[in-house]
Amino acid sequence: MDITKKTDNTENNVEKLKKEVEYGLALREITNRIHSAKNINEILVDLKDDMLRLFDADRITIYAVDGVKKELYSRFMVGSGIKEIRVSVSPESIAGYTAYSKELVNISDAYDAEQLKNINPGLRFDKSWDQKTGYKTVQVLAAPIIFERYLLGVIQLINKKDGTDFTVEDQRSITEIAKILGIAFYNQIKMGKRRSSKFDYLVTNHIITSRELEEAIKDAREQREEIESILMKRFKISKSDIGKALSDFYKCRFVQFDDKTVIPGELLVGLKVSYLKKTLWVPLEKNGDKIVIVIDNPADLQRTDFIK
Repeated sequence: MDITKKTDNTENNVEKLKKEVEYGLALREITNRIHSAKNINEILVDLKDDMLRLFDADRITIYAVDGVKKELYSRFMVGSGIKEIRVSVSPESIAGYTAYSKELVNISDAYDAEQLKNINPGLRFDKSWDQKTGYKTVQVLAAPIIFERYLLGVIQLINKKDGTDFTVEDQRSITEIAKILGIAFYNQIKMGKRRSSKFDYLVTNHIITSRELEEAIKDAREQREEIESILMKRFKISKSDIGKALSDFYKCRFVQFDDKTVIPGELLVGLKVSYLKKTLWVPLEKNGDKIVIVIDNPADLQRTDFIK
């Protein structure tokens, strides 16, 4: 029996076990910090370096989804201020493609056009950040951040410290942290909705007081009537100001009803008027290769996902 070989194997197993224990403890600690974060900004800006320590990688970027603009955004500290970067949810960048496909992407050379083409014919690597900073991106490992079936962001690692490709173990680890982030992002969105109101704009701009808004909400609940109707009838709030409040809350354009509006017939093919009235949405116009939809609640992920 080769005692030296057996000793080496034992030492390797002990070292491997030690690393697994250290990783488990570090993962538990960062998980607790992620779930106790006050908001998504804290996760994007303050916790990303701690997450990076879980991986044998040089850099990390965590993106959240801007559902209205169909973009990913990330924030980072520059001096004493916060800067933001955005990429479209499309194959025009690796992070954008990860969100677009909702699939994990492991790339050994970001500059290898053939490798990118094999993943998706439209996949591109955005070299502009390397050109601006002088940094060279080589290996990229990116995973979608998903809760249930809803895309909430992307986590992306850049360059293994030893210059090798990201491994299957790295893929398991990034998938694990992506699941944790998915739960945290979803909870942050829920808490954000509870904290804010569709009509905060009216209070902020002194169109109505906080107490009057509370009364309107109470009346709407008791009378089983839309709060917008209560605001217009009892508090004499104009439809225009309500539209501005909704636009500010949902971060999209408010379209006031006009029975003279002409909707292109091609957008209504296969859609019954009774169905549109019941589900409270309608295609309004075509803008390039995109269709503009009018809906009563743009934040209803389940409904907007079904419409898509």
